[in-house]
Amino acid sequence: MENTTATKDSLPKSLRILCLGDSLTAGWSEFDPRPHPYGDTMQNELAHMLSTTPSQIHTKIDGFSGDQVRGAYMRRMKYDCAEAAKQPYDWIIVMGGTNDLAWGQPPEVIYENLSKSSRTHFHEEMHLKLLLPSFKAVIADYLLTAKVWRVALDSGAKVLALNVIEAASTLGTLVGRRNDLNAMIAKHEEDRFYTFDLWSVIRYTGIDEETRKRIWDDGLHLTAEGYRVMGKAVAARIFELLQSSSE
Repeated sequence: MENTTATKDSLPKSLRILCLGDSLTAGWSEFDPRPHPYGDTMQNELAHMLSTTPSQIHTKIDGFSGDQVRGAYMRRMKYDCAEAAKQPYDWIIVMGGTNDLAWGQPPEVIYENLSKSSRTHFHEEMHLKLLLPSFKAVIADYLLTAKVWRVALDSGAKVLALNVIEAASTLGTLVGRRNDLNAMIAKHEEDRFYTFDLWSVIRYTGIDEETRKRIWDDGLHLTAEGYRVMGKAVAARIFELLQSSSE
């Protein structure tokens, strides 16, 4: 369909949004005990952009520090979508891959775990369920770490996939693997699936030291100001997508 630009009056005055990810979604900082999730700023910014109140931008923050896409992402996504079955999310924002990369996972594996399930995983799960039926839930969580995006889309939501931002560490193949993963995320195409290049918004390199101190906490996580920058950027991207509707 041809894209049309919506007028402000035609935009929604209420949204239900899930932010799913790791410590960067939780708003964790090494040197600040208080969490500052980007979703809080995003909620306020969207309310302002849509001329509504923050209470009408219903936002759930599901950030689990240290989690990997191959870890509990699938289980948490299923739970969050099931919990909201009577009032499904309009948007699900997924940020994943930072910890997987840190633990040496190849970008191809991370992308597969985000985007699709493999036939091998399915058959392995069926075989193990027959052998160990009492552990089938655990086995399913372990093996079916793929298709995180698919579950979100199947709930009826639109998906906004954030790519992986920089960090202070440049050890080994980390930078190259991160670049490859971000390229895969950017190229993914599916109905109701959108991406956002957060890497270009929140840089660690190519900025002055004053800016780095203002937005970066420990070289991996952000400061309160850094999470505010992130929230404003994500809100602007969602607002852009709401304006450029294909419906």
